[in-house]
Amino acid sequence: MSKKISLFLILLIVLISFLPLYNLYPQLKKINLSAPYLFNQLDKIDFSKSFNIDIFESYLNYYSWKFFNISLNPNQVIAGNENFLFLGNGYANVLDNHRGLNKASSSLKNFDNNLKSVENWYLNKKIPFVFVIAPNKHSIYNSFLPDNYKKTGPNATDNVINIINVSNNRILDLRDSIGEQFDTKDLKYHKLDTHWNKYGAFLGYKSIINYINEKYKLKITPMSIDFNKVQVIIRGADLSMFLKASNLLKEEDADPGYDYKNISFNGCVGNINLKSGALEECIASKSMYINIDHGPKYTINNGFKAEKRRVLLLGDSFLAQHSEVFSSTFTHVYRWHYKHIDPHTLYDFIKLNKVDMVIQQIAERDLHEYNMLRLPTKRND
Repeated sequence: MSKKISLFLILLIVLISFLPLYNLYPQLKKINLSAPYLFNQLDKIDFSKSFNIDIFESYLNYYSWKFFNISLNPNQVIAGNENFLFLGNGYANVLDNHRGLNKASSSLKNFDNNLKSVENWYLNKKIPFVFVIAPNKHSIYNSFLPDNYKKTGPNATDNVINIINVSNNRILDLRDSIGEQFDTKDLKYHKLDTHWNKYGAFLGYKSIINYINEKYKLKITPMSIDFNKVQVIIRGADLSMFLKASNLLKEEDADPGYDYKNISFNGCVGNINLKSGALEECIASKSMYINIDHGPKYTINNGFKAEKRRVLLLGDSFLAQHSEVFSSTFTHVYRWHYKHIDPHTLYDFIKLNKVDMVIQQIAERDLHEYNMLRLPTKRND
């Protein structure tokens, strides 16, 4: 027994000794060994990372998932069937809300009245307004969840929508419109990420346009899209990153990648100043994937087929995957993360840019946690 313990301790010491070299190697590669003052370059190295154990965690997490289909980080990640990963309960109680353990968040007590106020403000300005829920992956792929996390009856989202839509159809719930088109050959969401892919986002986009046409008697033509399908390893997928296993993904972990095949966009893309709301230079682009997590952006489409509207999209990270189709549909599209804009800036922005349509899209998981509504308010009011 003592020999085994000694062997284990020796092995442990060797592994620990190896850590600094492994962790610091990427930084050491940047040092110029031929420089005359080599010592002065040491300040470029972050020695605090010398004994970082992420490498051990990554292997342990990855092979626990692959061999035993369990997540060692269940607060953030749940392992499902068919190589699916799902967001854990640590974010916005997403599992409890999905299962129906939480009927409705107390933070939504005034949501019905607030939504009425926001919608009425836009309608009084003759601006079409739509509030959209982008579904959790749990809602679309409930059957791939472990049995103890599956939805078996009405849940928190059902209750919120039933309360609000009973008086007026004011929420577009994309769970049904995407879920009804279920086809295991055409995935709507990334297996290793919390977000929809471009195919799922396109289905959401079509549903939004059709809903706007029906509600406001418009005739906007949604784009018709063909897709290129290529198996791709998505190393930036958030759920695999939570497991620290992105660099270990293999071909068997590849997602069916969907890319838009026939996007027609002739215009430019620019940033919006986060503080002032001013439009910055618009740079020519044929097509662009737009993520607004780090700041608002806008597009101008010069194509003769584009619908002549100035559309404001208020949303979150779920706006990214259908950014290209919205940009190709309308002449002007302004995108803000709803957390980044206050009511006064929103009022000024709408007035200055003559916004004539507002679509607010929120991830289902955030519906129960955040005050995402912004009532445009004139300064000094």
